[in-house]
Amino acid sequence: MKEGINHIVRQIDRAFFVTLNNGGIGDLDPRGKFETLCAFMYKAKDSFPKIAKQIQNLGGYYYNFSEIPISREDYSIERRIGGGGQNDVFLLEPSKPDLKTLVLKFDHVYGRDSCEIGELARQMSEYGNYTRNMFTRIPELILPESIMICTNPMRERSCVVTIQPYIEPFVDYREIGLDDWELLFENFPMVKKQIGMFRDVIVNDWTRQDILPDIVGKNNLVVNNGRLILLDSLPARPVGKWEDQYRKNYVIALRQVEVIADL
Repeated sequence: MKEGINHIVRQIDRAFFVTLNNGGIGDLDPRGKFETLCAFMYKAKDSFPKIAKQIQNLGGYYYNFSEIPISREDYSIERRIGGGGQNDVFLLEPSKPDLKTLVLKFDHVYGRDSCEIGELARQMSEYGNYTRNMFTRIPELILPESIMICTNPMRERSCVVTIQPYIEPFVDYREIGLDDWELLFENFPMVKKQIGMFRDVIVNDWTRQDILPDIVGKNNLVVNNGRLILLDSLPARPVGKWEDQYRKNYVIALRQVEVIADL
């Protein structure tokens, strides 16, 4: 009960941060409960701008990037570009042509002490490495990434941050029709090879049941420029009251991967 209440409070707190920093969903279709909450608050902010401004001033709802260990000569942190149940994602624009555009994924769960944050980083690294080892034979499936601990820009508390290259455009695998998949396979044979191998790994080789490759979350498994990419290498850990529903959704998602792979 307490865990559920804390989760709800965290989501409301994050929604205030996101919308009051002009990072709301706006007119886009919400993708989940958090995005729905953001969309509601975004409209409320437009309807009651004076109240929103007072809340922003009283609560200190701003992004503070001053303590993030990124060279300001090399990069500028432009804006929040996404997020979900686990993290908030910010764009990192390079100031030099030889540097790549990056994203920073800030884990939004706070209130942990330094030992707990360290354990979380270790656990995330362990889970991510398991995913990478499982899919190591599939070319270009997983982006390179690094993990560090620093201050969350939304609340000045320690958090775990994942750094990845930024890619665009991409589309979630479930938003591609079967006819379009067939055309995609015809034009990009590597995608067919990738998704066939991906299906084989999660059906035959994935041995852990406490964690699952996150093919349920929005924009985790995507297609970009003729290749399949698992944007989030951190697997899902279905526990608590959401476990049964997540596992049901996982079975549905796995079946869809199998149908696509069998085309």
